[in-house]
Amino acid sequence: IFNLMVLGEAKSGKSTFINAYLGKNIVPMDVRQCTSAIIKINRGNKFELIAKTAGGGQKIIEGDDNIRDFLKNHAAISDKYRNIPVTTINNELLLKYKGRKIEKKTMEGFLADEAKDNIFNMDIEEYNNLIVQYVKENAADWSKIITEMEITYPLPEEMQGITIIDSPGVGAGGNVGKIAEDYIANANAIIFVKSMSGQALESSTFMNFMRTNCSDRKKDTLFLVLTGKSNLQGSEFVSLKEQAIDMYRHDIQAEKIICVDSKVQLFLNKCRSLGTEEKIDKYFEDLDEKGDDFAPASKCWLKSKGDISKFEEKMEELSNFRSIQVAIEKF
Repeated sequence: IFNLMVLGEAKSGKSTFINAYLGKNIVPMDVRQCTSAIIKINRGNKFELIAKTAGGGQKIIEGDDNIRDFLKNHAAISDKYRNIPVTTINNELLLKYKGRKIEKKTMEGFLADEAKDNIFNMDIEEYNNLIVQYVKENAADWSKIITEMEITYPLPEEMQGITIIDSPGVGAGGNVGKIAEDYIANANAIIFVKSMSGQALESSTFMNFMRTNCSDRKKDTLFLVLTGKSNLQGSEFVSLKEQAIDMYRHDIQAEKIICVDSKVQLFLNKCRSLGTEEKIDKYFEDLDEKGDDFAPASKCWLKSKGDISKFEEKMEELSNFRSIQVAIEKF
């Protein structure tokens, strides 16, 4: 088994990247979703999910609709607590104390330490109150917290023997939680997903992760995948890639910094599943009518003039996902 672990900041497009890489929409990608447990994905004969809880229980779910509903409801943090570091709270407080009383001094120390993970710049009093409220609501049910989900899916043959491990978001300080640390120790390769948009490239999360969770041996297994390539103009993209290489050159080889576009790859995967010119044409027309048109993909289709091979070639060049496979195979 080759364990390929995927990490990233909260809302970095990690789940979209995984689905694009696998060629199937398996993990939730809704903009409101945020993975709160380890998800292991393997090739198997059928779509099946096994959920394991902190108390040692497990539940088996079968069938597309049942699994997708379960993932939506249990692999996501509720809207109420979306802006606080739920994974860290689960790891450092709920699972550690197992329903026992948490002393005031311990809670105060935790709140002071987690101020750095207030990435949405909430009012600090509101931020702290939400953390305290979350702990009160969930302390008694610590044993029901889902710590791992294992999914099997009829993936392509080339995925045989490869386990994709989707981890909760990395905190601003580079923290991943005790459960994720154990998986990192056993990972054969690690992909850290980071958005190229906005100020994302300048955030210190990736650097902090390398310093706190990566030994020199683990750094050799690390790949940095920058997403959102198609959102940038040519010169802007080149400039940002050069900036990334310069920023991280002391810690990661330039050939292991790869720029991709997960959304382009998702569109390509969808069009491949449709198969014919007529169906692809109808697909883009429907998207346009709904106002969901994705310009980079529709432009590629228009320029290809119905030539599916030409369209695939243009989309592959734009998504650059082949580079990931080439880099991993070389590694």
